[in-house]
Amino acid sequence: MSLLDRLLAAVDTLSLRSGQAVAFLLLPICGAMVFEVIARYMFNAPTIWSTEIVVMLAGALYIIGGAYTQYLRGHISVDTLYDYLSPRWQTVVRVAVHSPLFFLYVGILLWEGTGFAWESMIENERSGSLWNPVIWPYKFVVPLGALLIFLQGLAQFVRDVRALVTGEDLRVGPSEEIDPEL
Repeated sequence: MSLLDRLLAAVDTLSLRSGQAVAFLLLPICGAMVFEVIARYMFNAPTIWSTEIVVMLAGALYIIGGAYTQYLRGHISVDTLYDYLSPRWQTVVRVAVHSPLFFLYVGILLWEGTGFAWESMIENERSGSLWNPVIWPYKFVVPLGALLIFLQGLAQFVRDVRALVTGEDLRVGPSEEIDPEL
């Protein structure tokens, strides 16, 4: 296995493992929601923290899980014409159309997200709610997730370019070395 293949497999593993790790955030999200409903409607004692916790954890799940979804090539796309193309032309469209748009979007998300998070940390920004937690750690989840998505997109771009150059390996799905069921 070449160095490039090992790097691509490492990015796949990082995307897979980060997605699996944040999937466990569903447990505290559901727990906080159930706790809030019980506290509010059974004891007439709503919490001041549950909504913000749910929003923060669900946002982290969404953005960090984006790399896992990118690994599975599961992001939404308009496939009306794309599905009728041969595997080679699908790869050409991914390299020439999808990838530039992807890198533009993720690059802006990474750049702007880092700026917002940094400014929030410098100011020790708080939410402004009754609970009023510090929110800069949560804001750093955005550039972290964008970086993970960028790395996975870059790995897929390299595979697509290699497929066009060599004429081999035109599969659309994730790497064969990683089993997403693990």
